[in-house]
Amino acid sequence: MALVTLEQILKQARAGRYGIGAFNVANMEMIMGAVEAAEELNSPLIIQVAEGRMRYSPLPLIGR
Repeated sequence: MALVTLEQILKQARAGRYGIGAFNVANMEMIMGAVEAAEELNSPLIIQVAEGRMRYSPLPLIGR
Protein backbone atom coordinates (compact mmCIF):
# COMPACT_ATOMS: atom_id res chain seq x y z
CA MET A 1 0.00 0.00 0.00
CA ALA A 2 1.50 3.31 -1.09
CA LEU A 3 1.63 6.40 1.08
CA VAL A 4 -0.03 9.42 -0.52
CA THR A 5 -0.98 12.88 0.66
CA LEU A 6 -4.38 13.58 2.14
CA GLU A 7 -4.99 15.99 -0.73
CA GLN A 8 -4.41 13.22 -3.30
CA ILE A 9 -6.65 10.69 -1.61
CA LEU A 10 -9.50 13.16 -1.04
CA LYS A 11 -9.32 14.44 -4.61
CA GLN A 12 -9.74 10.87 -5.91
CA ALA A 13 -12.60 10.21 -3.50
CA ARG A 14 -14.37 13.40 -4.50
CA ALA A 15 -14.03 12.56 -8.20
CA GLY A 16 -15.19 8.99 -7.60
CA ARG A 17 -17.97 10.05 -5.23
CA TYR A 18 -16.94 7.74 -2.39
CA GLY A 19 -15.86 8.08 1.22
CA ILE A 20 -12.62 7.00 2.85
CA GLY A 21 -12.41 5.42 6.27
CA ALA A 22 -10.19 7.24 8.76
CA PHE A 23 -9.03 5.26 11.77
CA ASN A 24 -7.44 6.48 15.00
CA VAL A 25 -4.72 4.03 15.94
CA ALA A 26 -2.80 3.63 19.17
CA ASN A 27 -0.09 1.14 18.21
CA MET A 28 1.57 -0.73 15.38
CA GLU A 29 -0.77 -3.72 15.68
CA MET A 30 -3.80 -1.51 15.02
CA ILE A 31 -2.06 0.03 12.02
CA MET A 32 -1.19 -3.39 10.62
CA GLY A 33 -4.78 -4.58 11.04
CA ALA A 34 -6.25 -1.52 9.33
CA VAL A 35 -3.78 -1.72 6.45
CA GLU A 36 -4.36 -5.46 6.00
CA ALA A 37 -8.13 -4.95 5.80
CA ALA A 38 -7.78 -2.06 3.35
CA GLU A 39 -5.46 -4.11 1.13
CA GLU A 40 -7.87 -7.08 1.14
CA LEU A 41 -10.69 -4.74 0.08
CA ASN A 42 -8.47 -2.78 -2.34
CA SER A 43 -9.70 0.32 -0.54
CA PRO A 44 -8.00 3.58 0.41
CA LEU A 45 -7.39 4.27 4.07
CA ILE A 46 -6.57 7.24 6.29
CA ILE A 47 -4.50 6.43 9.38
CA GLN A 48 -4.79 8.95 12.22
CA VAL A 49 -2.12 8.92 14.92
CA ALA A 50 -2.08 11.29 17.90
CA GLU A 51 1.27 13.01 18.36
CA GLY A 52 1.70 11.42 21.77
CA ARG A 53 1.40 7.97 20.22
CA MET A 54 4.08 8.46 17.57
CA ARG A 55 6.69 6.61 19.65
CA TYR A 56 4.47 3.50 19.37
CA SER A 57 3.55 4.05 15.71
CA PRO A 58 6.60 5.53 13.97
CA LEU A 59 5.96 6.77 10.44
CA PRO A 60 9.01 5.06 8.88
CA LEU A 61 7.52 1.69 9.85
CA ILE A 62 4.09 2.55 8.46
CA GLY A 63 5.39 3.32 4.98
CA ARG A 64 7.13 -0.03 4.49
